[in-house]
Order: sequence, then structure tokens, then C-alpha cells
Amino acid sequence: MRVVDFVEEGHSLREAALRFKLAASSAASVVKLRKDTGIVEPRPFGGFRRGKLKLHQEFILGIAAKQPDIIMPEMVEVLLAVKSVKINPSNLSKLMIACGLSYKKSLLATEKGRPDIVKARVEWVEGRQPIMREQQVRLIFLDETSTITKMTRARGQF
Repeated sequence: MRVVDFVEEGHSLREAALRFKLAASSAASVVKLRKDTGIVEPRPFGGFRRGKLKLHQEFILGIAAKQPDIIMPEMVEVLLAVKSVKINPSNLSKLMIACGLSYKKSLLATEKGRPDIVKARVEWVEGRQPIMREQQVRLIFLDETSTITKMTRARGQF
């Protein structure tokens, strides 16, 4: 109230800011609040804030359904490119968890359960491995490619 009264006496916002030791923008916002509402009381602190992601919830869930191995930073890039929404990955993760999604990646390939893979694995374990155990001198392991075999992401979406 003292800032508003000081400005109403004819002083500038900058003078009021200097006198009451606050930023000029704070003095301006207090005076504007008084002009708009007629009172100078603090606005409510905390409470529910409507996030900007609620509007795009279906789109986000659609991305997660199409690309289950997408990570939050990648999804943020998609949102920025398609919907022009700039958001922090942690906020995106909070929305996904609030929607009931909690996806943690497995380090095992999902293809492991396919019938052709199961058949090939049985053939390997029951047919080839016993022969390899008997003829160990014939086994030579070469790694000339320097290929990383740990290519599955350790983290999923959340």
C-alpha cells in the first residue's frame, strides 16, 4: 500500500522502487494490481496449476503407444517439432505417470518369445552347444569389429 500511495502522490515508479528498496518491475506490478482490482493483497500461493500438457495428452499417449522405447528427451523434441510445445522432460514424465503409465524397459529382447526364435534357440542349446563342448579346440572367438553389444537402453520412458 505504501508503494501505491507514494506513486499516487505523483512520484514515479522508479522513485518508489528506490525508496522502498524493490525492483521497478515489482513496484509497477503492485500499482497495476491496485489499478485492476482495487486492492493490494498477495495473490494465492500454490494450489492447482493447469499444465500446458493436458491439452496434448492424447497426442503424447499416442506417441508412447507407437514408440514404446522412446525416451523423454526424444518425446520433448517431437512435441516441439509437431505441436510447438516446449516442456521439460521431467514434467512430461509426471504427466505419463499421472496417466497410469510406468514403463520400464527390459534388457531382454521382446523377440525372444517369437516361435521362430524359440525354435532356433532350442536347436542351438540342444544341437550345437553339446558339439561345441566336445570340440572346444575348434572354437575361435574373434572380435575385430569393436561392436558394442549392450545396445538396449537401460532406461525406458519414465
